[in-house]
Amino acid sequence: ASGALQSLIKECLTPQLVVAMQQQQQQQGMPSLQSLVAAVASSLGARYQEAWSLALPVAAVLFEALAAAGAAALAAPIVKNLGQICAGLSDEAEEREQEAMQVDIEGGAGAVGPSGSSSYASAAEAALGTAIRCLGPQQVLEVLPLQLLEGLTGTAEARTWLLPALRKHVSGTQLAYWAQHLLPLAKQMANLTAGASNAGQKAKAAACHALELQLWGCLQAFASWPTDAAAVYPAIAPELASAFHTREDLRGVVASVLVRLCKQARGVAVAAATGSLTASEATKIAIRDLQLVSAAAVPTPDHGEAAEGDEDNIVTNGNDNDDSDDEDAADLSSQQGSGSGGRGSGGVGSPEDEGPDAAANAPLGFTADVALQQLLALRSFSSKWLGLMCKVFLEVSPEGRGHVGEALAAYASVSDPQLLANLFRIALTKYAKIAKDAAAAVPPSDPVLDGGGSPEERQASFLELALCLAGGLPDSALDPLFAACRQHVLGAGSLLQKRSYRVLSYLTASRPEWLAKHLAAVLELLLLGGPAALSPAKRYRLRCLRPLILLLDTTPCPPLTGLVDPATGAELIAGGASLAKTDGNAEKRQVLLAQLLVGELVLSTKEVNKKTRTAAYQLLVDIAHELDDARPLNLHGPNPNTSDSDDDMDYGDDVKIKRNKKNNTRPASGGLLDFVNAVMGGLVGSSPHMQSAAVLALARLVFEFAGQLEGVVGRLLPA
Repeated sequence: ASGALQSLIKECLTPQLVVAMQQQQQQQGMPSLQSLVAAVASSLGARYQEAWSLALPVAAVLFEALAAAGAAALAAPIVKNLGQICAGLSDEAEEREQEAMQVDIEGGAGAVGPSGSSSYASAAEAALGTAIRCLGPQQVLEVLPLQLLEGLTGTAEARTWLLPALRKHVSGTQLAYWAQHLLPLAKQMANLTAGASNAGQKAKAAACHALELQLWGCLQAFASWPTDAAAVYPAIAPELASAFHTREDLRGVVASVLVRLCKQARGVAVAAATGSLTASEATKIAIRDLQLVSAAAVPTPDHGEAAEGDEDNIVTNGNDNDDSDDEDAADLSSQQGSGSGGRGSGGVGSPEDEGPDAAANAPLGFTADVALQQLLALRSFSSKWLGLMCKVFLEVSPEGRGHVGEALAAYASVSDPQLLANLFRIALTKYAKIAKDAAAAVPPSDPVLDGGGSPEERQASFLELALCLAGGLPDSALDPLFAACRQHVLGAGSLLQKRSYRVLSYLTASRPEWLAKHLAAVLELLLLGGPAALSPAKRYRLRCLRPLILLLDTTPCPPLTGLVDPATGAELIAGGASLAKTDGNAEKRQVLLAQLLVGELVLSTKEVNKKTRTAAYQLLVDIAHELDDARPLNLHGPNPNTSDSDDDMDYGDDVKIKRNKKNNTRPASGGLLDFVNAVMGGLVGSSPHMQSAAVLALARLVFEFAGQLEGVVGRLLPA
């Protein structure tokens, strides 16, 4: 019956019918639409408690129908009864929690049993979420006010259970509602917290502070696809800046709000400017005038560092304990991970509406014009915000820079490139000055003391600061950043080497046009820096391999003249002379270089650092997926376009599939197969260590691509 009612409401209660029912007034009794609402509301009364699990989904469907017709106000009776159900569930949850605490205190055996209301608890939560999303938080809070102050004074019951629901379900609404209603309430809670603390009322102070944090936390939801941010942001920007600067407990919330506002508006604007989203020609021109760097991803800085005592994290430099960055929010699958064919993200996890495909998740109301106006409002405060964030970034410890750096990078991506260029130049100038002052025989009169307690820490801070600012700069402005990290890649302390490889991973992975232009210089630097790479930095070094391997699959390898000493002609690395020949075969260079890069990736699966091993396995899977997507596996039939001098990446005669010269056919071909062949080259490596790593890497690939490789593994293994 419940399913039938839901289907009936979805199919019959169209927006046109709702409007007609509102206009038609009966001569006697209640209008038919209000009768329907009253009937559904009464089903949520106490007498029908046994059927709430069936009635609540009907209420949720009715919320959607009324909201679609612009009749959200008519749902008030249902929302009121739904609020009573949710309040009862909240009370039951508190009682169970208190009982569980009592059992723990008394040391009794057993646990508190499940509530008898569990049959409808999930349905009530889902209905409340539908009400907030469809009817809007304004309508819900009008019927169910929070009553936080009344709850503290004991004159009414506070609906604190609404705050988590608001954070979870609010999106695409009016930011002004938070600024006009919830922000003043948060300020009142802050005042009550201070007053209770001064009076020695610790319990009340803690309760008020917790409520203040929850009210601020709701801002993250109200800042998701707001349609009025351009008008509201100038009014609340000073409040946000004050909280960001002076309130460490609110800094993370404010930072996440700024990240969301910047990334969502930027994603939609870039999509409109590139033609993937509908927009007027005037809007496209205005967006292009902002000079957003559309092809570049926003740098994602680390979320702090902390030393670990894990035996799996062995650092080769005995004086360094900087081995455990916690920036990887997304879990990377290891060699025991899923073999379903799904690929890992390989990066920092973020909500879908803030990622590179944010425009695809934008609601209909968040148009290109809305995004443009929001960007203009954000950019009008760029100078103040960037200065404040740079100051805070250098003041806080490395462990607390994650949110600050992320907000700085996001705001830089929507700021004026000329403003960024000045800050970028200042950061690199101070970075260079710190190194110069540290090498000077006489201490300078104006040393740079921001960013850490030692010159190495200060250099690392300014290098990371420059990286955060790089997201809004064009490719032509990034050469000084590449030059700054070069010396540390070739040999330096662990901290600076890690920062340098992090910069290099951003330039290679997020700046494809820059990489194509500087391919030879990047390859030379990576190959020369291989022997000097320290264990803590190898995870970031691996991130550089993925874009290079994928690029070399389609791009000829340029001569790497920097691998040979210009004075003596001696090789600086094994095989350097072959890679440096300007008159040599580009395909042979490509083969040798691919063997070197894939070989390093395979060897990394045996690294002593646990995170590096995990990253290596994930990169193996990700690269294989990318190559398979670019050139799908073909197990049957001829390849008439292929000759003996195939342009596809080749990985050496020792691991090639034999071709039928007579009819020029390939029994199997594809990017995945070529990559597997390259990994198999390690089976004939010169050391047992390499052979063991190749076996592990092959096992992971076969596990991941069991279906695709089923028909060819038997033919590959004899090699």
